[in-house]
Amino acid sequence: MQTKEEWFIKRCFDLALNGIPTAMPNPYTGSVIVSGESIIGEGWHCCPGKPHAEVVAITDALNQGYDLIKEDVTLFVNLEPCVHFGKTPPCVSAIVNAGIKNVVFSHKDPDRRVNGEGLRYLQEHGVRVKEGILREEGLWLNRRFITYHATGRPYIILKWAQTKDGYIARKDYSSKWITDELSRQEAHRLRTTEGAILVGFNTAIHDNPLLTARLWKGLNPIRIVWDPKGMLPENLKIFNDKSAETFVITAVDRKYGKANVKKIQEGQELKATIDLLAELNVISLLVEGGTKTIQKFLDSGMWDEIRFFESKNTFFYEGIKAPSIPPDAIFLFSMPSSQNDTNYTFVNSQTLGTIIDFSRLNSELIRFIP
Repeated sequence: MQTKEEWFIKRCFDLALNGIPTAMPNPYTGSVIVSGESIIGEGWHCCPGKPHAEVVAITDALNQGYDLIKEDVTLFVNLEPCVHFGKTPPCVSAIVNAGIKNVVFSHKDPDRRVNGEGLRYLQEHGVRVKEGILREEGLWLNRRFITYHATGRPYIILKWAQTKDGYIARKDYSSKWITDELSRQEAHRLRTTEGAILVGFNTAIHDNPLLTARLWKGLNPIRIVWDPKGMLPENLKIFNDKSAETFVITAVDRKYGKANVKKIQEGQELKATIDLLAELNVISLLVEGGTKTIQKFLDSGMWDEIRFFESKNTFFYEGIKAPSIPPDAIFLFSMPSSQNDTNYTFVNSQTLGTIIDFSRLNSELIRFIP
């Protein structure tokens, strides 16, 4: 049974979801201000350069004429309030200046500019602070931001669709779709939540994808293609479409339409991708295939999450096998993506498992968090 504090933090999660995906690369945050047991102000962070959730909630409460200096007023927020000047002033100053005496948050901010300093500032200014409410769920909500700041690399999701008998394509690549349109819509929604999307040579040449979120309203991710030997034709859609920026990682000197080229030594595709995204301040990467490309990430251990869609009614009987789930992967949950398909989620115990204690995570509470 949820406590009152958990209920209010859960409300912060719900508000934070309004910032998806426009808040990237900032964290998703929501805040509520409570007097007694009543919410008197709330808000969320919408996008970089705009006020953070705590400031929006404070402004909401003040605009309604509430007195925030009362002893029973508490500000709830899912992430430790920031203490540094960025595009906006620090939230801790706004909290102290508003006279709020109590703050409750889910978990610390791993950004080296914060990471406990927000907590310390509030305590030094007479604010009673409580942390750790729904901690694991809060970390899951901002797992991309947390991973990026804790490890210095983007959060990596491996995604594919497979038949009921475990194939991702026919041998001649003649298969176009495995899942139905609702599942493809869900896959496009996932694209809007990630900063970049990646495919390898075979997927680029046989599927000729656009890699945009055409079936869901949102931002298109940066597109990355691996072509180490420089053999992809220049007329592919991804090289000439203007709806998103494209980078080609290759060991060959050549041009690819309107795409940018990242020159590498052959065999360094994975490292070059991580380095490129770090340069671009991109906090998450969606790897959409094919099997060989996904397998490189699996073999290196450089992945955090697996999302695969399985059709209940499609069988190939032979073809290109889907990647195998590693033995150290943690099954998190499955849920229908349509009447015909199921979406499965696994996480990497060796990467994300060192950040989130999955034995304490409420999978029902987080299954609708992208």
